[in-house]
Amino acid sequence: MDTKATVYEQDLWGYKRLEVQNLKWTTVPHAQYANAIRIEYTVRGKRKPTVLVVTGRPGLVALDGWGHPEPPATLAPKDEEQAAAGIKETRRASCDPEWDAEFKAFMDGYIAGAKPTVSLDTRNHKIKMK
Repeated sequence: MDTKATVYEQDLWGYKRLEVQNLKWTTVPHAQYANAIRIEYTVRGKRKPTVLVVTGRPGLVALDGWGHPEPPATLAPKDEEQAAAGIKETRRASCDPEWDAEFKAFMDGYIAGAKPTVSLDTRNHKIKMK
């Protein structure tokens, strides 16, 4: 089955968008966690599948299909001089809670307006210890 999805994945500096196929997910016991999230997919244009086991702050949203918008940018010029030189830096420190707040506003607004089918939303999943 060749299902297409757009995955928004959390990292230390916000969120990135990946267009994937063959998305599968389940909750699994992993290390000291009773309900870690195991996600498997193949990035568009690649052949090798990627497997993630999410045990920390789960911040992943998957929407059916491709062509969904990019999340807010991670990098931006600090001032006009940097912009002219093409220099960019992260807009916030790593793990800043504002990344999550900005993504929540972006994703909730997009879902409310465009009404895409949400395949997976782990933002409110509570990881439990064994």
